[in-house]
Amino acid sequence: MGSGRGDTEAEDGVRLAMLEAVPADADVSDVLGTALLHAVAGVRGLCGLAHLSGREEGTLRLVAASGAPPGLTGAWELLTDTPSGLAPTRAFKDGSVVWSQARPPARAGRQTISHPRGVLSAPILAGGIPVGAVSVMATDEPPEDRKRYLCDLAATVGGRLAKAGQWGTGTAPWWQIPTDPPTMRKVKAAKWSRDLNSGTLDVDAASEPLLVRAGLDPNTWDRHIRTWIDRIHPADREEVMKEIARAQRERSTYVVEYRVLDAQNRESWLLLCGWLVYDTDGHAVKMDGFAWDITERRSQEQWLAGMLDSYPQPTYVLSADDRVVWANAAARGLADREQYEILGRTPWESMPTLQEQGLPDLLAAARAAPGRPATLTVTSWTRRRGVSAYYELTAVGISDFVSVTLNDVTDKTQTALAAAERRERLTGLNQDLIKARTPQHVVDAVIGHVMPLVGADRVLIHDLTGAAPELAGSVGYSPEFLAELAPMGWPQNREGSAVDARPQFVASADELAERWPHLVPLARLEGEHSWVILPLLTAEEQVGNLVLSWSGAHTFSPDEEALLGTVAVAIAAALSRAAEFREALRLQAELMPGRLPALTAVSAAAQYRTASVAGLGGDWYDAHRLPGGRSLFVVGGVTGHGRGLGKLSVMGILRQAIAAIAALDLPPDEILAHANDVALRLGARAQEPVTVTCLLALYDPTTGHLAVASSGHPPPLMMSPGRQPTALRMPVGKPLGLPHVPPEATELSLGDGTVVALFTDGLLGPAAHSNGALSDPVRLAALIARHGASPLPADPARRGRWLEALCEAAFGTLLAESNPDDAALLVLAAGRVPAGRIATWEMPRVPESAAAARAAVDGQLSRWGLDELSWSADQVISELVGNCARHAVGIGVNATDDTAGAIRIRLLYLDNDLVIEVYDGSEAAPHVRHPSYDQEFGRGLPIVAFVSRRWGARHTGSRDPEAAGTGRRTTASKCVWACLALPDPNGRRPGDSEEGRAQ
Repeated sequence: MGSGRGDTEAEDGVRLAMLEAVPADADVSDVLGTALLHAVAGVRGLCGLAHLSGREEGTLRLVAASGAPPGLTGAWELLTDTPSGLAPTRAFKDGSVVWSQARPPARAGRQTISHPRGVLSAPILAGGIPVGAVSVMATDEPPEDRKRYLCDLAATVGGRLAKAGQWGTGTAPWWQIPTDPPTMRKVKAAKWSRDLNSGTLDVDAASEPLLVRAGLDPNTWDRHIRTWIDRIHPADREEVMKEIARAQRERSTYVVEYRVLDAQNRESWLLLCGWLVYDTDGHAVKMDGFAWDITERRSQEQWLAGMLDSYPQPTYVLSADDRVVWANAAARGLADREQYEILGRTPWESMPTLQEQGLPDLLAAARAAPGRPATLTVTSWTRRRGVSAYYELTAVGISDFVSVTLNDVTDKTQTALAAAERRERLTGLNQDLIKARTPQHVVDAVIGHVMPLVGADRVLIHDLTGAAPELAGSVGYSPEFLAELAPMGWPQNREGSAVDARPQFVASADELAERWPHLVPLARLEGEHSWVILPLLTAEEQVGNLVLSWSGAHTFSPDEEALLGTVAVAIAAALSRAAEFREALRLQAELMPGRLPALTAVSAAAQYRTASVAGLGGDWYDAHRLPGGRSLFVVGGVTGHGRGLGKLSVMGILRQAIAAIAALDLPPDEILAHANDVALRLGARAQEPVTVTCLLALYDPTTGHLAVASSGHPPPLMMSPGRQPTALRMPVGKPLGLPHVPPEATELSLGDGTVVALFTDGLLGPAAHSNGALSDPVRLAALIARHGASPLPADPARRGRWLEALCEAAFGTLLAESNPDDAALLVLAAGRVPAGRIATWEMPRVPESAAAARAAVDGQLSRWGLDELSWSADQVISELVGNCARHAVGIGVNATDDTAGAIRIRLLYLDNDLVIEVYDGSEAAPHVRHPSYDQEFGRGLPIVAFVSRRWGARHTGSRDPEAAGTGRRTTASKCVWACLALPDPNGRRPGDSEEGRAQ
């Protein structure tokens, strides 16, 4: 069929694709030979030349020719800068397409023929560097679109030459290797001439094979143009005549390819080019030209085109505006099946999702790097929704054209996605099982990951870690089924379960009937058809069973069986850890203080949360009632001794040790010193360091005195009424468990309503001990400040609720659900014992003061309405004051002077107790002696112990209540106290007046 000016861009794209399809192992001559055939045909020229740079700088050497006789090519074999203006040399130097009518001088001794009017040349670039030129000779300057086509072809040639086989050997670049004439492909051309007046057609001897191809006898045919035209294939004849008429009308050349039929109607392809010859008057008298037998080449092209068309993968050629200009049979078949039209349109006009998935970017990337494939995977090349199809697009740029090949990778992608999902599910299962702290957590992990992993419809999990087997969880089973299953004790008590530890895979109801026939009715009730029973085993015991079932038939592959076996091991370990954790929680609940005790003039609240990631920790809080209405607050955390039960045991031992030491009524720094001895002994026994941070705060509500000591623990936050919370500035000693000097206690006076917050590092986040430094509780302070915007109530009951709300806010705001450490918070609001419930006297250190003290105390008890306690109080006062007068040193004197000084007596009317305190200047504690029946002395302290609920002594020193805040210190002092129970704890209370206070 004729292919003149009517060639479309689609044809250009196919020609360039054919050039790209030249085998990768082809040599330079094959590449250039194929390129010149398509160059001449595409530009509609007469013949083609290909030059590459020669050995000498600035020279071009002819390496291939197509359709040009030797007489014409001789002058073009070696080109230099002289003469200037030749199209190949200009294109080579300028790097752009050139049309020129300049021609080289004829070479001596060479026969030349009439030269076409001009030459169109385009540079061949390799890596952006000109290495040669491809040229087409024509009688008239080709239009702009043919110039662009030649540029595109030259660009493709440059890309292919870089991959082509070398000519010869050596290290020189291929474009510098001289052309060996025998390697050039010679094309035999036949010359013809047609008389326009008579129609006579003259041909030379080289035309005889062409005549045979056309079914004509070279010796007998009539040599008329009409006879020749009759031999043209009927399908091509009309287009050929139109092209000849166009050339005559426009007085231009023509180049046509068409088929002829021989005597047996076999097809052959010929290439003819011709031009007009004019007489002296300018009239066209004849048409001369050349003809070539291109049957072999067209057969190759047709084979190549047929191969591309029959290529099993859908293939498209897109033009510069991204419209599909050609599609092979597979692509057309896909369009027919999916019922969309793609030829002449952009792909995303038919499938809008392709634009969203980046197809325009893929085409742009292919054009930016011609010859280099770019790939993209899209979810679908269809218009239908819900179709799970995946295609890998491979785009190759050829100038402005892009070839796109589709490869259906649905199976491969779905397999990869399934594998990725399996990995994700297994990773999620592993993470959830590691974090599981209860059997319900394990059940949730199985439901969330294992069921989707194997596509199970139902699940049962039995827990055998408790005293009796129990159903830990189920999904998909009706209550009726579970009720029927429970009495059977299946599968935890199934036959052979204690011996046969292998998973049981039941693929059908018949197989179920063979193993457990009594379960068949239940299976029919739920419509089950396949089961797997996985015993959950640890190294020591069976901790449970996992049953998965499917409503339809399910085939268990070896991979799935292995996977389920591995999953069962992980689930068993998690269920075992959950049982241990449950026991540890029970132990922790016993070791923790629980509800805080009722405290004198102090409101307190506390909260503790176990770590959700690390498990049981070693943080704790505590509060202790001490004599005289005082309160000791403790908060601490085990920082070094493993995790879980190890920390928990250390915490329990230290908590009880501090409680026992606190009962001795020692100052906070001395309590920490004794606690450090305990921690050191624990570390020595465990043969590993035991380190504990601890903070003690001792508050006296009768004076507002607070003493705080810290061993490696963050200082408390203090918020006075109307002020912002700040951390107490105080020395911080080393943690317990390390040899060190006990930390010094910090003493201060608190106003009524001061809020004190003691906390552990778990409330501050994971960076609490970064670089070994105590962290700044900025977030906690800000939260207390926000909560403090609502003033602390005066009523004790409402104060407690206010503090509990503060704890809830702190844990809800500062702790994430996956807090990496446990946390404790203890907050208190300091109050004061009303002055009307405190009476104080100072008397001389003489025996007579006992009687005066009894009278003063009796009078105060009468004013308080506690006359019933007068006898008991008299016994206590008599003994304690008498002992001070006989054995102690007075207050406010030198210890060596035992004849002077005073005795201080303080009476405290507290919530449920009457406390009698006697202060002196001696450090010696009272000693209880047991007299014989005939002795009159030594019966005092046993009487005190008999009439009192409790009694004891403590050293005060500068902690003398009368000296607190005054700067006055004593070198030695103690307080002997006794606590009397009130007759009616719910009785009347006197008003808070100054009447009861006596000096």
